[in-house]
Amino acid sequence: LKNGATVLNAHTTLKPFFGLLSQLTVQNIQYKKFQFSKGNSFELDGIAKSYDDIAYQQKIFTSSQGQKYMTHC
Repeated sequence: LKNGATVLNAHTTLKPFFGLLSQLTVQNIQYKKFQFSKGNSFELDGIAKSYDDIAYQQKIFTSSQGQKYMTHC
C-alpha cells in the first residue's frame, strides 16, 4: 500500500493542461500529435486552415496571459 501511494504521489496528471489547451486553442487549429516530456515541456504538431490561424495561435500562446496560464497548469 505504501508503494502504491508513492507511485500516485509521483504521478503527473495532464487533465488540467488539456482543459487549458482547449480554452487557448483557436477554432481552426487541429492538433495531430502531442508529446509530453519530464520537466513539464511539451511539443504539439497540428494543422490549420490558414497561415493567419497559425499566426494567431502563436500570438495567444506567447501572450502574457497565455504564458501565465501555461506556467501554472
